[in-house]
Amino acid sequence: MGYVSGPGQPAIFIFITRGELTEDNLLRIAIQDNLTPEAGGFFVHDIARHCWMGLAGATVDGFDTSRESFLGPYRGYHNPTVPENGQCTNSRVYGDNACGSLQTNLILKAGESREVLVLLGIGDARSTGKSTFAEFGSLERAGAELKKLKEYWHARLGSLVVETPDEELNHTLNVWGRTTA
Repeated sequence: MGYVSGPGQPAIFIFITRGELTEDNLLRIAIQDNLTPEAGGFFVHDIARHCWMGLAGATVDGFDTSRESFLGPYRGYHNPTVPENGQCTNSRVYGDNACGSLQTNLILKAGESREVLVLLGIGDARSTGKSTFAEFGSLERAGAELKKLKEYWHARLGSLVVETPDEELNHTLNVWGRTTA
């Protein structure tokens, strides 16, 4: 929620979301995209107003940013229309019910497999998303980063192992009970 007000006037709360596919095939969701940032104001540096999604290892064959178009009328998350129909509607949202959905059409032969990478990020897709996707948007880079992340956490969490008859306690102590210092 954001607000706009003038001198001596009450604040007016605004919540408007915009969703679209950029020229770089990144899904862009922006909250309060209609506000003109003022120099030195809160909105200029608030990157959390934007998020993005990209697809690597396959083409983008469709997208949706309208939750209503993706779910369908009188539908919910348990039975959305788009997966049932097999095709995104390429909806762009300008309102308050956004979602993010990218579609790729893959045809696999028996026993064949394919890796597809979905990247999500905070920041405007046209700047932060574009540069982040350029740096990390390959299957090779994602594999290397995942390996580094696993090595880090295995080293951090492998120093102490608690085994009790209670599995939930074991999990709490072995994972969540560790300090980050």
